[in-house]
Parts: sequence; structure tokens; C-alpha cells
Amino acid sequence: MTLAGALMRGRHTAAILERMGVTETIANSPNDYVAIAVRLAREPSWRASLQRQIEANRDRVYRDDACIAALETFLNAAVRALPGAPNVAG
Repeated sequence: MTLAGALMRGRHTAAILERMGVTETIANSPNDYVAIAVRLAREPSWRASLQRQIEANRDRVYRDDACIAALETFLNAAVRALPGAPNVAG
């Protein structure tokens, strides 16, 4: 679960959960985050269902080379955009 906010780690976790189709664990507010945490603690059947969904869809994240290639492209472009960066093909 996560609260997608201003920090990268929350947005990154939200993106992973979205990719796996587990969007019901992405909170929209601090109160929502607490409600999700309480539900996870109190509803073992819901938690187990989410675990099965994550397991079934984990290859969407961990075996997807497109995500790695996109990050590589972004990082290369970001470095090339820096003032004084060498003009290197990538």
C-alpha cells in the first residue's frame, strides 16, 4: 500500500501497484491510508486476495524490460540535458 504524494517513493510504489492492478491499496489521503491499513489488518480474506493478485501479476513489473528501457532513456536524456554535459550518443 502507498500514499502517492510529493515524494518519489510513494509515486513509484503507486505505479508498481497500478501496473499489477492492485489499485485499491493506493491511498488518496492520509485518512484513506489509515483506512486501508486497518482494513488490511482486520480482513485476512481481503489481504489474501490482494496477495494472490500481486503474485499473479508480479511479472508485469519484474519481467517487463520496457520499464527498464524507459528508465534508461529518461536517465540518459536527463544527463545529456545538464549544462556542460558531454555530447555522447546513448
